[in-house]
Amino acid sequence: MTVLRWPAAKSLLLLLCLSLLVTACSRLGLAYRNLDWLVPWRLNDYLNLNSQQQAWLKPRLQTHLQWHCSAELPRYIDWLHTTESILKQPQPDSSQLLEQFSPSLMPRSNALASRSPLPPSNCCRA
Repeated sequence: MTVLRWPAAKSLLLLLCLSLLVTACSRLGLAYRNLDWLVPWRLNDYLNLNSQQQAWLKPRLQTHLQWHCSAELPRYIDWLHTTESILKQPQPDSSQLLEQFSPSLMPRSNALASRSPLPPSNCCRA
């Protein structure tokens, strides 16, 4: 049996870490691209939706996911780029960081509140 020497073990460890990183990123993307069936599937663990309720949910979920992808993801990307540029500075300014992490600038803060509400529906009312 041969024992790995340090340079070989170091290379193997680096390869393993990179593989895990790529896998983690692709799993997140895979989950996000499949939310249209993942959300109802997980929702089914908590609620028993009948076919009429499922039919009501499907187009509304599609609309919400399209809105999130077109409106929210670009905001997250901008926020992350700004945060990255602040943190790349040799000595990040604490006031910039406080401002960047203030609730009013966080990507999720008022996004849902700014959306127009869904029109009322009689589908799911008792």
